[in-house]
Amino acid sequence: MTTASTTLDHAPSPATPIKAAHMLLLLGFMGVLTSLWNDMLIPMLPALQKDLGASPPQAQQVLSLSLSASAFMALWHGVLADALGRRVVLLASLGVLTVTSLACLLATRIEHLWALRKCRDWRRARV
Repeated sequence: MTTASTTLDHAPSPATPIKAAHMLLLLGFMGVLTSLWNDMLIPMLPALQKDLGASPPQAQQVLSLSLSASAFMALWHGVLADALGRRVVLLASLGVLTVTSLACLLATRIEHLWALRKCRDWRRARV
C-alpha cells in the first residue's frame, strides 16, 4: 500500500486551467502578430525600396522568403515539439521572434533584411 501511495504522490500534476488559458492566449497572440506583420509589410514595400535602395523585385523577395521559410519549418516544428517539448519550442520561437524582429529594425541593406526575416519566420510555423 505504501508503494501505491508513494507513486501517486510523485505523479506529475495535470495542467491547471489557468496555465492552459495563458498558453492559449500566448499562441493566439503570436498568431495574430504573424498575420499583422505580413499584412503591414505589403503596403510598406515602396517605403522599403526607398529606405534600403532596393528594386521592386528585391523588396517583394522579403515577403517571398518569409513565406517560404514558414512553409519549410511547418514540416519540422511538430517533430521538434515532440522531441524537445512544446514549451521549449514555443519559448525558443518567441525568443527568436523578439531578437530577429528587433534586428530587422536595424537592417541597412536589403540582403540583411532577407536573412533576418527568413530567420524570424522559421519560428512562425509553430502556431
